[in-house]
Amino acid sequence: MVILDSETYLCDRNFSFYKVDMNFPHLGITIVDGEMVEEYIEAKPNSNQNSNQNSNQNSNQNSNQNSNQDQNLDQNENQIQIQIQIQNQNQIQTKLVFLVYDLLCFDGRSFIEKHLDTRLGAIRELLERIQKTKQKTKAEFEIVFKEMFELKYTKTILKNYVKELKHNSDGLIFTPVNEKYTPDRFEKLLKWKPPYLNTADFRVRIDLNDRSLANFVVMSKGNEVIVSSIRNPQLSYFDNKIVECSFDSQTNTWVVLRERPDKILPNGLSTFRRIKNSINDRIEEKELFEFVASVCGQN
Repeated sequence: MVILDSETYLCDRNFSFYKVDMNFPHLGITIVDGEMVEEYIEAKPNSNQNSNQNSNQNSNQNSNQNSNQDQNLDQNENQIQIQIQIQNQNQIQTKLVFLVYDLLCFDGRSFIEKHLDTRLGAIRELLERIQKTKQKTKAEFEIVFKEMFELKYTKTILKNYVKELKHNSDGLIFTPVNEKYTPDRFEKLLKWKPPYLNTADFRVRIDLNDRSLANFVVMSKGNEVIVSSIRNPQLSYFDNKIVECSFDSQTNTWVVLRERPDKILPNGLSTFRRIKNSINDRIEEKELFEFVASVCGQN
């Protein structure tokens, strides 16, 4: 989100800008990182239960501890903050919420070189000032802080907090505290998903000589690379479209979950390889909990 003196814009992953009818003239030039989600107005449907039963896991990887929990941060180099990775789903009776999880600039001051805890403090100050702003028209969406929690609360997050979420989720994001803002791919940031929720984004290319053959391609140095092919006439519908797929280890094939109209490019080859390695590693909740306990010195 980009906030100027008299205008506010949202920017998507393709760097397309959309003007929104919300003004914050007292904030100066402000740029924040965030994500738009649909939150349930009423109690969240138990839509993930089936996935849990099928995979014997908590389908919502997102889970944070009590939102009122104290978030005092120390300067330990190994300290990591956790945020919830969101999985948007269209549901009835929802509202739009913009979750702010990082900040580049606030009131004309750059925070790119600041550590995460400093940036989070600036976000809280920013949101306090936003709450005091009276909009001339009804706000198109709410702007709230995306809660983060210390590494030691990982188990509590996954086991308890997820039940209180008003949106669906598909993973945890572990972010180092003592690092500056990184605008591109951040190698020190770790995303964890249960194996059955690890997905990749491909472009579908239907074979010109065999319409029943669908090639799944990723990008490498500006060129398309075929990484998988599936013989299924029904996939011709997705020709030249970006699709999100999960991997079926029993059939050793990729399964289309949904179309991704919000993306103009599939995953890069290096990203695809990391996803495939993550799927092959199959790091389950139990292993994650044991590793966190060893790092945090928990019994």
